[in-house]
Amino acid sequence: MKLVTKEISNRLAKYPLYSQDGKKKEAIAVAKFFLPLGAWTWFVMEANLDDNIAYGITVNGSGECEFGYFSLTELQELRATRFRLPVERDIAFEPTKLADLDNEFVQRFLAKKYEEA
Repeated sequence: MKLVTKEISNRLAKYPLYSQDGKKKEAIAVAKFFLPLGAWTWFVMEANLDDNIAYGITVNGSGECEFGYFSLTELQELRATRFRLPVERDIAFEPTKLADLDNEFVQRFLAKKYEEA
């Protein structure tokens, strides 16, 4: 499955790297990628598609989250250890404010990051 479609590319053109700095929970997640049969998820917020670099929130297999950069090329090539399944694109995902993402790990991470009770 191709991760960055024309539609996602057009969306990301509006969000180059560093364009959402300081927006905190109002920043927009533009796309969602995930590993089937695993808990790894990537919410893409910004990208430089010329260099295939994206920035967003990564949720690891233990539910820990972090903001960071990741290679779209490496995600496209990544395979889950079990059954060698590739990273997939959530085809139903629509651009969403971080505050509105339906992911309990992300919401706990954001609350802690921005010191909310």
